[in-house]
Amino acid sequence: MRHSWIGLLALLILGCSGLKQPVQPQARLDADSFLRYAQQLEAARDYPAAKQGYQTAQQQYRSIADLPGQLAAQCGIARIAVAENDLTAWQQTIDEMERFTTLHGQNLDYYVLLARIDKLMQDKDYAAVSRLAVTKPEYPFEEALQLQISKLQADSYLNQATPAQAKTMQLSAQQQLNRLKKRQSANSGLLSSAWYALAYYYFQTGNSELAKSYAEKAADRDYRYGDLGAYAHCLWLLAQLAADRKDATLAASYYDRALGIFESQGDSLSARRINTELETLKGE
Repeated sequence: MRHSWIGLLALLILGCSGLKQPVQPQARLDADSFLRYAQQLEAARDYPAAKQGYQTAQQQYRSIADLPGQLAAQCGIARIAVAENDLTAWQQTIDEMERFTTLHGQNLDYYVLLARIDKLMQDKDYAAVSRLAVTKPEYPFEEALQLQISKLQADSYLNQATPAQAKTMQLSAQQQLNRLKKRQSANSGLLSSAWYALAYYYFQTGNSELAKSYAEKAADRDYRYGDLGAYAHCLWLLAQLAADRKDATLAASYYDRALGIFESQGDSLSARRINTELETLKGE
């Protein structure tokens, strides 16, 4: 009888040794899901729900002592404060993040940098973005990609972006595409942001074919993943490209579609810009 129990135990040990070991705890996967959902709500401009989602993600990451996850969630909270023009809440979040990185190590300070750059982009302080958005070898890939995107966009607005920057962005975008094919937790929005940054760079440098190609790729991904605000900006850029080709009918169509989205999302600044450009288009 004793030998039968030993044999059973041996079988159980052998069976368990063949099981695939988990790469990360389920709690981490749950926290990642909350973070991705909050990002989707932010893209849809449902800021109250997005903020709650980021706060939940932050608590989930804290419960498993995931330091980068907590800061990534706080970055989202800081972006919401900027979008709602709540500068007091933004500064409070930045102060919390700085205290956190001081406590746990300055090797996490790139999250504070990202939060500050997000606000500078909103303020259209492109010179400051260009100066600060510098990557370091020790930065994680996606955070480094965010900095690359911000710098390429800022330098394109300032007419000082270089072909080398565009080449680096192309390689990074391909790498992110490969990551998305392998990892569900990879940030999908970063890929379309990289494509849009490339589209705007080529638009500014007069390469309309590449600009159109990247803008269409970004628009398709933004539409499929429900980031309508980003989708509207792609439509705006496609309208500009169509107008440059003297295709007024197509340009007006793109403008009108973008206008409908901006108006529905309460983005009055973008809506006014499009109305002005539509009037110019009609007068040509």
